Amino acid sequence: MRDLLATLFEIHLGVDDPWLALWPDYQDAIGILDYARRFHCALPPATCGQRHRGDQAGIRLTIVRHLRAVLDREELAAIEDARADGMQWAAISRLLGMQHPGSAMNRRERLKAGTERPDGRRTREARKRISDNNY
Repeated sequence: MRDLLATLFEIHLGVDDPWLALWPDYQDAIGILDYARRFHCALPPATCGQRHRGDQAGIRLTIVRHLRAVLDREELAAIEDARADGMQWAAISRLLGMQHPGSAMNRRERLKAGTERPDGRRTREARKRISDNNY
């Protein structure tokens, strides 16, 4: 991901972005995404030879995909830690901004399926595990 963040910087540097002094620290991927979105207009419009705006948007999408995978793993671990410590599904659902405990249980299973299967689909075994364990 560092390469992608560096490429975003190079794109903005290469077009003499006047706001480049506001570029966030390299450790701040979310801040860099925010900068790239807010200062997307600093890049010239597409021409036959250059597509800086499109390239920049594509890199942002790739970074979001990588961050989402990291966040999904962290969310799953936090849910499982909370359950292991005895937190009720109703409390977890509130923390996740959901109204129903079943929504939090389903979220956990979707996150788990995403880590177990590349396509993120829940298997029959996962559905059976939910009903057998009465999650």
